[in-house]
Amino acid sequence: MNGIVLQPRAIEAEKSVLGAILGDATLIEKVINILHEKKIFYDIRHQAIWGHILKMKKEREVVDPVTLLAQINAKEKEEIGGAYYLSELIDSSIGPSQISRHAELVLKKWLQRKIISNSQKIMDVAYEDNTDLDDLIEQSHRYTTEIDSLRPGKGFNLDDALLSTADDILDTQSLINFGYTKLDNLAGGMTRGELTVVGGRPGHGKTTFVLNLLHNLLQKGLKVVLINREMPNTEILKKLIVLESGRLSYTDIRRGAKDEDTREAMFQAVDQIAHKYKDNLHMFDDIRDIPRAFAEIKRIKPDVVIDDYIQLISVEGIDKRRFQIEYIMNEYKWLAKTSKPKFTAILVSQLNRAIEKRGDAMPLLSDLSEGGTIEQTAECVLFCYYEYKVLHDQAPQGKFATKLIAAKVRYGETGTALFGFNGDKVKFYNDKTEAVFG
Repeated sequence: MNGIVLQPRAIEAEKSVLGAILGDATLIEKVINILHEKKIFYDIRHQAIWGHILKMKKEREVVDPVTLLAQINAKEKEEIGGAYYLSELIDSSIGPSQISRHAELVLKKWLQRKIISNSQKIMDVAYEDNTDLDDLIEQSHRYTTEIDSLRPGKGFNLDDALLSTADDILDTQSLINFGYTKLDNLAGGMTRGELTVVGGRPGHGKTTFVLNLLHNLLQKGLKVVLINREMPNTEILKKLIVLESGRLSYTDIRRGAKDEDTREAMFQAVDQIAHKYKDNLHMFDDIRDIPRAFAEIKRIKPDVVIDDYIQLISVEGIDKRRFQIEYIMNEYKWLAKTSKPKFTAILVSQLNRAIEKRGDAMPLLSDLSEGGTIEQTAECVLFCYYEYKVLHDQAPQGKFATKLIAAKVRYGETGTALFGFNGDKVKFYNDKTEAVFG
């Protein structure tokens, strides 16, 4: 050994694939989804040849050695090796039944080279003394995500798809209820692999509603990832302690649980949460970007992901906010439906301030920030509307009532459901009388 480490490559496989295609251009269809760009090939001659073949196919030109050479200028023809080398490639060709396997080997070697290259980039940054740890972790996730996105799709098989569909129909776990009968009857619950958006203006109970959903899901034994982009975990846990106790108020907690009864109730709730939800509640308040969030989701494999809220997600490389939101929604949708197991995502969204210029401030789909993209991608859009905040004493249902508006429902009915609401108890109730005395 001379100490030289060779890059992963499969030169003979590259030659056999190109040779087979030069002999029979119909074979391009068998490999084009695998070898989707020329740099997948290691040999620069093969890169050039495949680049021209892809261009000719796009322009619907006949692909054979003669037409290929006609596309290449004299200098490049010399670098490739001209007609002699094309003949050598044809001599190396394999049968149609083998071409996909050889193409996959070429792809595998390219992915290995990409992993080596990206790993080296991470190492170079890691060795720098002034490297920021968060930046290093973010870059690592970005490079990993890039590699993951390069894997080819599996294609479509009707038999497999039908069996998968039958399994999905029989799987009683694919549907996840909200935990409120009124809402489940209206919206039909949440389905794994799909997105539910919860929107509302500040002060309308959006966070309280989401926390109640979280509590309902945990009580069912479901595994939940909660990404807090606005509040620290400690604030969320304070509210969860209030919910779990059933007799504490948020005021009690904020004042420091001064009396003995309050402290006893607090510690009892803390013990219950620690005992019941230890393995199923995963909270993060230090994640701003998509790659880190998705890395944690893939590691934990939850039933439900709650992201509060999407307008605070950082997206690099996309300038316009509308396109950022489009990217976020599409990425969440893709991960939710391709994860094993599939999860359902609850994405919290702010509404435009323009809503407050209307007299009743009743939320509409058009009030969603970058609403078009959110509305189109989500299966279900729910709005929290606390009428008392807008109308005060003129609110028809009073201080202890709130509305949940199902503005978009793919598998149920749109409409409005009335709930009891007590902000100090951090609680949504099925009936408003419960909220008054709760």
